[in-house]
Amino acid sequence: MPPTLTQQQQRQATPDQEKIKTTYTSLIQQYLQLHCVENAIFLAERLNAHSKPCTHSLHLLATCYYRNGETKRAYTILKSYINSLELLEYSRYLLARCCLELDLYLEGETVMLEGLKLNCNNHDNADADADNLESVPNGAAGLNLLGNLCRKANRRAQAIEYFELSLKLDPMMWT
Repeated sequence: MPPTLTQQQQRQATPDQEKIKTTYTSLIQQYLQLHCVENAIFLAERLNAHSKPCTHSLHLLATCYYRNGETKRAYTILKSYINSLELLEYSRYLLARCCLELDLYLEGETVMLEGLKLNCNNHDNADADADNLESVPNGAAGLNLLGNLCRKANRRAQAIEYFELSLKLDPMMWT
């Protein structure tokens, strides 16, 4: 009969999950910076297959798909965990960017304003609290995104307000 491994030996034989996640995350970010998106996608898929997916690893995978022009896939991943897990601030921003490209303007605005002390159902409120809006995900870029969502939804007055707030936070945020 072959010898069995003790619990300590089994722990040593099992790779450290955190080291693997850290290594994969670092490589994925490196490949995204190098514009090797297909390789980043491959590693992000492996990361999510190797360990239990978490909001961070799913966000990385959605980012890879988004950068590869696969907006619908990124949107689907982000939507899949919006209700089950806490959607991270940077994930809300990416989901709203996907909504903009998929012509889901009202949904994108609602995602960006989620958690703020605003009435998200009243999208015609042109006098929204500026202090609350400054805590929108990604600051000036988030406000600019809100402006674009409203502009595309033909809500010009609200779009102008968001663009003005964005410029107050970052005078170089023109596009």
